[in-house]
Amino acid sequence: SYNGNMSLFAGCSFKAGFCTYVFETCEQQKIDIDVTRLEYRDGMKNTGSGNLQYESYNTWWTIDYLENQCIQISDNTCYNVLRQKFTMAGFKAWLNRVGGQQTIWEPDVLYGSASSIERINEWVAIYRYITSGTDYANRLKHDLSVASPRFYDVGGPHKAGSSDNINYICASDCGIIYDWEGEPYIIAVIVQNGGNEFYSSQAVRKIANSIIYWANSNNVF
Repeated sequence: SYNGNMSLFAGCSFKAGFCTYVFETCEQQKIDIDVTRLEYRDGMKNTGSGNLQYESYNTWWTIDYLENQCIQISDNTCYNVLRQKFTMAGFKAWLNRVGGQQTIWEPDVLYGSASSIERINEWVAIYRYITSGTDYANRLKHDLSVASPRFYDVGGPHKAGSSDNINYICASDCGIIYDWEGEPYIIAVIVQNGGNEFYSSQAVRKIANSIIYWANSNNVF
């Protein structure tokens, strides 16, 4: 790893761990994600990414839909709605258990800082869950596999994040890549203060693709 223990702004890549915590909790508490609905109320709108911000307040949405949008298009408002039932205290306990991100800014819990080692620890837990074979795990694996945007050129479950906010310009992409025989490897790339959101995401792409190319060329996989 390079600067593996350096804590950097990492954007919404944390949502992979958050939604793993959500679905694990639902399994443990026998919550039906297709039936249980959460209310979108005034104060939950986030004008960043996502579509739920354009819907009316006091409407109800299934946990499955909220998770799907939170992962696939990084819907920040869906994330806010999920938080009313799946608390930061519970998520922090999950992060502590797996050795994940330790810095979450309150009340702005959309962001925070993480090291690549912390993200890798989260993805070890995520991988174990999404390969467990349960219905909820399979749904999360699918959503992570089609999540947008993707900053590197190899497919697989992943979650990217980026921000052009002057206080935390960053981009990251973390997830699972596979070798020629289908064996999984975890990759976590985080770039902070890359000039702006676009250049940060391009830096992530170049670094990640270089790692993948080097590993293949040197038979690391």
